Amino acid sequence: MHLLLYDCRLFCFTLFTPLANNGLTDNETCVIGNVCPETIDEFFALLPPLKGKRNVHGEVLKDSLSELAKLRQPM
Repeated sequence: MHLLLYDCRLFCFTLFTPLANNGLTDNETCVIGNVCPETIDEFFALLPPLKGKRNVHGEVLKDSLSELAKLRQPM
C-alpha cells in the first residue's frame, strides 16, 4: 500500500512541478488536479485570469494534461 501511495505522490510531483516552475500557483495546480480538464481551452475557461499568460504555459500545460488524462478512470 505504501508503494502505491509513494508512486502516486511521485507521479503528482513530477506532473505538477513543471507547472509550478512556469508560474502556476498551488491553487491553480489544485484546480487542474481536481477537475482534470481535457483541453487547454477547458483549463482557461476554469481559470480565466491565466488567459493572458497563455503562451507561457501552453506547451507545459498540454504535456501535463496529457499525463493527467492517463490517470483518469472511466466512469
